[in-house]
Amino acid sequence: KEEIQLLRDLQAQRDRHFQEERENKRKEIEEEKKKKVEELEMVRKRDEARKEELEKLRNLQVERERILKAERERVSKENELQRQKEERENEKLKEQAIERKKEIETLRALQLQREGQLKSERERIRKQK
Repeated sequence: KEEIQLLRDLQAQRDRHFQEERENKRKEIEEEKKKKVEELEMVRKRDEARKEELEKLRNLQVERERILKAERERVSKENELQRQKEERENEKLKEQAIERKKEIETLRALQLQREGQLKSERERIRKQK
């Protein structure tokens, strides 16, 4: 009877030992799974942060390009307006030059006419003497 009890006790002890080993192995596997899940979550969060950072950089680049384009357009408009203004000023100067030339020609013609009159007047006076 004692031997049977001793064998049962040994069997129970061995069963508890195997049960503890199985439980320890299960806990170890659970811990490894938990660690892997945590690692994957960290990697996912890091990737998400990188993705957000890339999106911010893309948005900044798009905004920068928009600003540069607007600046180029503004400068282009300013240049065009300046060119048109200079063209108008040149036209005015050309018109003024033409007017002055006409005035000079008129004054020359008057001067020649006056010189002719003076010459005729001198001739008339000389003939009278």
